[in-house]
Amino acid sequence: MKKNMPYILVIAVTCLSAFALSSYADNEKPKNKAQKNSAVSKKDKSEKEKDFWMQAKLKKSQRILAALTEGDFKSVEKNARALQGFGILESWLRDSPETSKSEYKAQLNKFEFANKELIRMAEDKNADGSATAFAALTITCVKCHNLIRDTDEK
Repeated sequence: MKKNMPYILVIAVTCLSAFALSSYADNEKPKNKAQKNSAVSKKDKSEKEKDFWMQAKLKKSQRILAALTEGDFKSVEKNARALQGFGILESWLRDSPETSKSEYKAQLNKFEFANKELIRMAEDKNADGSATAFAALTITCVKCHNLIRDTDEK
């Protein structure tokens, strides 16, 4: 079973991304002929993809916070696992100068570590540990966005 785990993970991630992208496509249909005919540059599409993943991660984070306040550790774990998957997909899809920098990679590693800790604490039904891990996760988000914003401003 452990040998098949990477393949199962790839299949799960692929299915998750297909579902997420199809939902995104449904919400982004043009509203009129002018919008249909307007050409969207590659950069605009890239920015929309980044926004999509950030919005997906934000929604999962909000659900985690709500579940933490309710003491719903199953939901915390479920949403943290989804957040982990979104983080992996987003890091694969994001291709920009800031992602090749060591500072970005460090923040990505901190995000992954904090998220794994959140999952572990939720599995243990540890409210304080889950809240602390979620706070650490949130800090990594803020620091990463600061890093990207600083890069964009230069």
